[in-house]
Amino acid sequence: MARRKRRPVRRLEKDVSALAFNDEVGIDLVEPRRNVNSVDGSNFNLTHIDRATGRVILAGLHAKMHTVVANAWKSAQAGRGWPKLLGTDDGNEFKGDVGGPVREHVIKTKWEFRTGQTSTLNRSASTTR
Repeated sequence: MARRKRRPVRRLEKDVSALAFNDEVGIDLVEPRRNVNSVDGSNFNLTHIDRATGRVILAGLHAKMHTVVANAWKSAQAGRGWPKLLGTDDGNEFKGDVGGPVREHVIKTKWEFRTGQTSTLNRSASTTR
């Protein structure tokens, strides 16, 4: 009987367990609704999620401008270094001042979130509070 050659399984996506802290970070803006409470009575919440550890940080924002989002993101990253890969939904609030640290620290960007995926993140953010 002939031996069958076993081929390794191709992995289409990077294994989450192989990621280290701060390798991939996703940020998104969420309006407080039924499943997500507002932080400090703010109009928007910036969700900052580390994909490897699952750690969620919520920051309250009073405006949806790129300058405010950039300052909140810098505060969320403070003391943690800069991520290797940043994922957003490519909204206008992530352009402008957010691009400064991305270019300065050579952070790769990935526009990964599609309709439906952000609602999953919103639910996970509301359960961590």
